[in-house]
Amino acid sequence: MPIVPAGSVVVDGNDSLVFIEESPGHFRRRKIQTGQEVEGGFVVDAGLQGGEIVASRGALLLNELGKSKQ
Repeated sequence: MPIVPAGSVVVDGNDSLVFIEESPGHFRRRKIQTGQEVEGGFVVDAGLQGGEIVASRGALLLNELGKSKQ
């Protein structure tokens, strides 16, 4: 199971989100299911595969920017 830093997870209502890097500098929001909290992060039970790159800083900013484009 992948582990993501706590700062990369954005909680929006009942959803936990991360931003996946699709290409350099381009990110897409993705809903995940978090599991156990581990030192400085969360185990991801669903929604993310090992090897995918997530934004570890600036996730809140990316979330707000994405909302403003909708």
